[in-house]
Amino acid sequence: MCRFVQTQTCVEIDEAALKYLASELAAAYGGPPVKVLHWLAAAPASVQVFINQAHLQEAVSFLTLFHAIGFCYWGEPRWTFTSYGTTYNGSLALLHSLRENLYHLKNLAANQTTTPEQFSAGLGGVNRLCLLPERLEFFRDLTKRLQEGELTRLLQEEDCLTKAFYIEASYSGFQDTARIDTPQGKVILPFLKRAQLLVSDIDYLIRLKGGSGLPEADRLTAFADYKVPQLLREAGALIYDPELSEKVDNKIELPEDSLEELSIRASTIVAVDKLKRLIAQRGVSLSAAEVDNLLWLKSQKEAQAPSAIRPYHRTMTCRY
Repeated sequence: MCRFVQTQTCVEIDEAALKYLASELAAAYGGPPVKVLHWLAAAPASVQVFINQAHLQEAVSFLTLFHAIGFCYWGEPRWTFTSYGTTYNGSLALLHSLRENLYHLKNLAANQTTTPEQFSAGLGGVNRLCLLPERLEFFRDLTKRLQEGELTRLLQEEDCLTKAFYIEASYSGFQDTARIDTPQGKVILPFLKRAQLLVSDIDYLIRLKGGSGLPEADRLTAFADYKVPQLLREAGALIYDPELSEKVDNKIELPEDSLEELSIRASTIVAVDKLKRLIAQRGVSLSAAEVDNLLWLKSQKEAQAPSAIRPYHRTMTCRY
């Protein structure tokens, strides 16, 4: 990943901006005790209550199904879901929808004649998510596997990266390893965005329920999506070349596995790792996954600010 980032020319990592951001995060979340927030801290209250009260297996099953279809929320017009008078979009909308419609959606998935349109109606909300045939396929596969006892495998104690690679190799829709030809030869980039995020969530849930978590959680990387690089770019930590800047700012889609898209995602992972080390120099020990969580939460707050930040990159993909 680092070698690819060093050789590509689409995205530059600004070390000075990273240092400033590291100081900001260390001051905001430093201790003692260290106040680390998980991304689920932004979840609707009803979802947080459910996760807190549910048995570990039930909570893990819920989030596994969520991540199976939790990608590419940016289609226009945006899909929204309203609950108790509040309208949500993106991942928070999907969390609400699954919490309220999970039983019905499982029944739909069990019926092999269910169409993507029927699955969309089952999700509810206004407008519709893109890539619905893929979402239905992934949800159907995971629902069946979880019924067959896959939860035992998910909760098995093993190091986090091993579990993430297992999820990518075994579960429909979690494949997220890119391959690209460069002047230096073929480069393999194992992003594993949603597989790693699911493993991180399982670790979080185990600790939430009083356990000691999964081994080697600190080996997880950042979860390369489109919201975290948007925030890093706004902070000056990622600098796009003029051509890429024009495309992103004008909401021109970047093809999946294009050099520009892969450069953004790979640079995000390297930048977050650098940020983790800079934060550690300020006396706050965080993993890359924890730093990612803080950045994602920060991106949610900035998206609601009166002065809108520049757009995120758009790629039609099931990966993130």
